[in-house]
Amino acid sequence: MKKKNIAAFFDFDGTIYHGLVAFDIFSFAFRNGIMSFSEMVKLSQLSYYYLLDKLNLANRVSINERLYKKIKGLRSKELFESASEEYFSHNKNKKFYTDIVDIIKWHAKKRHHIVVVTSTIKEIVGPARKWIKIDELLATEVETKNGVYTGAVKMLPVGQNRLNVIKDYCKKYDIDLSRSYAYSDHFSDIPLLESIGNAIVTGPDRRLRTHAMKKGWRIIDRK
Repeated sequence: MKKKNIAAFFDFDGTIYHGLVAFDIFSFAFRNGIMSFSEMVKLSQLSYYYLLDKLNLANRVSINERLYKKIKGLRSKELFESASEEYFSHNKNKKFYTDIVDIIKWHAKKRHHIVVVTSTIKEIVGPARKWIKIDELLATEVETKNGVYTGAVKMLPVGQNRLNVIKDYCKKYDIDLSRSYAYSDHFSDIPLLESIGNAIVTGPDRRLRTHAMKKGWRIIDRK
């Protein structure tokens, strides 16, 4: 009987990427004239929701849904994707954690499916695939019409939703969760980490660190 495949699932912000990629790209886009002042003002209004999410001050699913509704009317490809591609071309060697990049390469040699799973919008993280070799990106997807965001969220891989998205992926590609790997820095990924054979936490927040120590999970500390 053929063995099922093995996958390695990676969070992006705080796990592969040092910092908050959306903030960094928006700042870069404004400084370099990719984003207009009015667009920057609109995006700056999102910071309230983004910080609530990242500082664990509210339910992640509801906060992200409210956040992405606010981008209605913004250009998708020109504003987000183009800015992201240019940003990563200038910062690829500065913002990716080298130890995680090496781990990704190790998984690639083992022929594991390498999957990034993130609540950040797909157009922002997608261009990073030119420098981080992965098989799949499971990111937040917001509907667009004629290149403009409608604000309707099509996919939001956060918390329990993230585990559901991953289970669907595993079913599609015949992947054995009990032999697979997951890497994350945020406590909201506990449902995923508890459902996978090899849970690894990277520079974890206090709540995740405490849980990881109780479970005996591997912890990769940030210096």
